[in-house]
Amino acid sequence: MILILLRTQKRFHGMVLVGYLFLYPLLRFTIEFFRGDAGRGEEMLGTMFSTSQLISLGLFTTGVILLVNGFVQRKKNPTADVA
Repeated sequence: MILILLRTQKRFHGMVLVGYLFLYPLLRFTIEFFRGDAGRGEEMLGTMFSTSQLISLGLFTTGVILLVNGFVQRKKNPTADVA
């Protein structure tokens, strides 16, 4: 629902993908805190985060990079058609 709304308000090509790269990792990271299964990769990786949480951090970081890049490209070429 949020991505559909974002699609109607997009400011640059790829903004819906950026929205997904923000929303999915936030939800996945939060859900992993409530899971009751043991381990989830903490012992193997040596961190307090599960494997899914580390992947979510990477996806979120990618989303931030793409968001900044999208706005920089839009600022360089403000007449580009977004639709």
